[in-house]
Amino acid sequence: MAALMAIPHSHRPPSARLVWLDSLRGVAVLGVVLVHTGQLARRTPKPLRILTESGQFGVQLFFIVSAITIGLTYESHIRRFGNSLFSNAGWFTKRFFRIAPLYYLAAIFYVGVAWLNHAGRWIPDGRGQLEELLANLLFIHTWVPSANNSVVPGGWSIGAEMFFYLTVPLLFIFRRDRTRVLVLLLLTPVCLLSLAHAGELINNSYLYYWFPSQFPVFAVGLCLYFLGVKRNATSRLHPGLLIAFATLFVSGATLSRFTGWAVLATPLLIGASFACLVLGGNPATARLFQSKVLAYIGRISFSVYLVHFAVIDALYPLVKKCGLPSVVAQMVLYPSIAGVTILIAGFTKKYVEDPGVKLGQALADRLGSACLRKTNEARVLVMQ
Repeated sequence: MAALMAIPHSHRPPSARLVWLDSLRGVAVLGVVLVHTGQLARRTPKPLRILTESGQFGVQLFFIVSAITIGLTYESHIRRFGNSLFSNAGWFTKRFFRIAPLYYLAAIFYVGVAWLNHAGRWIPDGRGQLEELLANLLFIHTWVPSANNSVVPGGWSIGAEMFFYLTVPLLFIFRRDRTRVLVLLLLTPVCLLSLAHAGELINNSYLYYWFPSQFPVFAVGLCLYFLGVKRNATSRLHPGLLIAFATLFVSGATLSRFTGWAVLATPLLIGASFACLVLGGNPATARLFQSKVLAYIGRISFSVYLVHFAVIDALYPLVKKCGLPSVVAQMVLYPSIAGVTILIAGFTKKYVEDPGVKLGQALADRLGSACLRKTNEARVLVMQ
């Protein structure tokens, strides 16, 4: 990764430039699958339980990678089409069609399964309720406690992600990267302070999932982009950063077991730890981030994320009937769930995600081109 980051962007082939980001997404989604698989097993040894529970922080790694990717793609878009209302509308359109087709399909699927399981009755936890479903379809569910994670399993992270997209153009009002970083550093404590009197903070609660709680992770990722990735910062073997990664990660994971402000610091510490890992990659880490297998899983990671809940529901009863000990069940469940999910995700990526991405790109290009035409026409009129 260090060698890759040292190459100027203009001289890198696009696939090579993004492969390490894809690999990081692969690591992240495998961690998410791990934690949800681990929740099925009972009476597991404590070290194994701690390991599986740490998989939840794959979401924060997703957010770090997303922030870097958004920095790259947004700046590329405004270089091509300019930073105007039409141009930003095109960029939002592209991001919408990147997420919406598969997310809507997942919403229909999970609501349908829940509805059938409850004999067509409305479901108490919110799934299937019209208001909660509508909030998810509009991608405002990060602001609706009953809808945030009740329609699509894991949908809370998609709500936070979509709202993050809305904040990016506002950040680019400022021209200098250092100013943008300063704004991010100022907004982070503001978001954390907004939670001071919001209610009891515990891990995996609504307040933990809420966008202001997770914004510091996106902020860390954008700072990493502006000060590191964008500037082609090299990262030779740097034990200090790797030690910082381990220290911050363990601290964040430990605080996640408490309540109140301790939990509030968890996403920030975990995000900062992953930033240190990216900056402090040694040659072995670089080779890991260049893995073709992880890169493939990363490219289908959105599908993996939304599909694996259904695969868990399908496979767990089969393993449970076998009566295997918890450790053995974990060893059977995790590769089985991951393998089946990856197979299905390959199809949903090809037949649902990719057409949506293609449509979104086409619409974005149309809006961007219209913006350029209007700009050029205005310049001609001024010159006349």
